Amino acid sequence: MPFLSSTGYIVSNTAPFINIPSYPELELILAKLKENERLVAIDAEKIAEELGAKLSSNMVMLGAAAPFLNHIAFEALEKGVRELFARKGEDVINTNLKALIAGKTFAESVLK
Repeated sequence: MPFLSSTGYIVSNTAPFINIPSYPELELILAKLKENERLVAIDAEKIAEELGAKLSSNMVMLGAAAPFLNHIAFEALEKGVRELFARKGEDVINTNLKALIAGKTFAESVLK
């Protein structure tokens, strides 16, 4: 956080990926993050699950970060999702696009 620009935002999933035995308590992490008023804290797993796309939480996170990616148009992200999942078929593409859009919508609601 000390390296974050004064105009930067923190986009964080509230459901951590715990991959080390000494992972800090979630409450402590969130309290520290909330010290910054430019925080987008999103439960990506919950949103993905509500969409019926449990495995698409990463797309929810990408969508949540999208409003802050000044040099990457959202349409380019959508195109990338289509290309990335093309071999898996339209259902997978559409599921991931819904997750991407849900994350973006969430972040935009926080900005208002």
